[in-house]
Amino acid sequence: MSNIFSQLSAALADRYRLERELGRGGMATVYLAQDIRHKRPVALKVLHPSLAQTLGPERFQREIELAARLQHPHILTVHDSGETAGQLWFIMPYVEGESLRDRLRREKQLPVEDALRIATETARALDYAHRHGVVHRDIKPENILLTNDGDTLVADFGIARALSGADERLTETGLAVGTPAYMSPEQAAGERELDARSDIYSLAAVLYEMLAGTPPFTGPTAQAVMARRFNETPPLLRVLREMVPEGIEQAVLRGLAKAPADRFQTAADFGRALSATGTTPVSPELVEVVPGRTPQTRWQQPFDAAFQDVFQLQADIAGRVAQALDVAIGDPERQALAATGDSAAYDHFLRGNVYFERGTAEPDLRAAEELYQKAVARDPTFALAFAQLSLTHDQLYWFYYDRTEERVAKQKEAAQRAIQLRPDLAEGHLALGFYHYHGRLDYQRALKELESARKLQPSNGKVHFGLGAVHRRQGRWAEAVEDIKKSVELNPRSVTDLTEMAVTFIMLRAYPDAEPYLTRAVEISPDPRAYGTRSFLYLLWRGDTLAAAIQSDTTIGRP
Repeated sequence: MSNIFSQLSAALADRYRLERELGRGGMATVYLAQDIRHKRPVALKVLHPSLAQTLGPERFQREIELAARLQHPHILTVHDSGETAGQLWFIMPYVEGESLRDRLRREKQLPVEDALRIATETARALDYAHRHGVVHRDIKPENILLTNDGDTLVADFGIARALSGADERLTETGLAVGTPAYMSPEQAAGERELDARSDIYSLAAVLYEMLAGTPPFTGPTAQAVMARRFNETPPLLRVLREMVPEGIEQAVLRGLAKAPADRFQTAADFGRALSATGTTPVSPELVEVVPGRTPQTRWQQPFDAAFQDVFQLQADIAGRVAQALDVAIGDPERQALAATGDSAAYDHFLRGNVYFERGTAEPDLRAAEELYQKAVARDPTFALAFAQLSLTHDQLYWFYYDRTEERVAKQKEAAQRAIQLRPDLAEGHLALGFYHYHGRLDYQRALKELESARKLQPSNGKVHFGLGAVHRRQGRWAEAVEDIKKSVELNPRSVTDLTEMAVTFIMLRAYPDAEPYLTRAVEISPDPRAYGTRSFLYLLWRGDTLAAAIQSDTTIGRP
């Protein structure tokens, strides 16, 4: 039995009878106790001594009193509080049930309807608190309690708010307010004046974990987690779990927006968005959604078409949206619309393209591989998806994420399947060309396939990139620069192409020409290879070790 337990038991003997420890965390220990006067079980929470000393009884009591005024069906209220034997403590109702963290440890992913109910009830609690001037600051699964009756209760409003005023002193103890996996960007940056939108971000992160089985950002250290929050966007929920409704995925992404102004402005708005679930039909209002940005309506026009013409309708919509946004639809997307009659396969293919074009980071390539595999499983005649799957195998092999012969065999098999299905498909020959280039280092056979692809589709940027890469290997520098520049012109959002253009200039010691391509690459996606290449550039060009170190730290996930 600990000294704290013995001291509290003796000091509070006339009011509470302590029975046993229920659990402990980074800030407090919780005991089961009996309220002697009211003959009811209660939870007694005691701050750890270092925190109690840092905080002081006056501020603690002031904030706990404010939290005790919050009376809401989904807020765990405070019954009592005080200072005893140098310990700061408060009393809450004893909840028969478990924390959300307990349930996540057991189930990892929750049923969608359960996750939405928990998040919606938490949002109601937060909205009530926010309207009464209280921001929680530490929403996480440990502070969301689930009763045996199926209700959700949010705990610990007082602690987080009280501690927020002692940040400088807390730093000396090695502790901070908030939990890295759920902190909003502004909280992670150390901002003092947090508002409701910070809690909304944290709740969105919790909901993401309930649905995906993992928080939106993870890492080996708190610093790595926070760096990823600033530099990356989380994997789309429907990639990790396709049963998540699209409307929920978009609501969570909006809740996780880096800028507070781009999130829901109230917890009530977030809750209403979660309640508005269901399928998303072809709508008079189309929203162009870019990963990492808040959706904005850019084009609006009604359509009237029979259901059997849905794929032609998709093509019409894509063309008109592209025209309204002044962008071009790439050849792969045009061909995909005509190459499959399965809407789910088409959806998987387009989502795979988003991840493939983001760069060479392993999570993106793994996500692309999974989506392309789903596309060909839905439609085994989808040649273009087989070609993209082959190219993804190529990248996973070439960048040493899976340097096995099995991976090379998968690359060859998918490329040959694409050509078997569509001999006239440029992407099939492109994929087979990369098999000969990366998988077998056979440059002549690679060039033969790539030239076949170029004749079939001169406007395919990836074909020009492949030709440039092989020409670079052969020391044909003028042709390499011309080819890769053409690939960037045709595929301006390909982080890989932009980075390779910079690499080519670095090899030629044309350092000023390399920098703009890397700047564009990291603006599109926080790809580790793009940052690493920029670090290398600054060392070679300027001898700037500080700038190089900053790029290197970003690459490995340090702030």
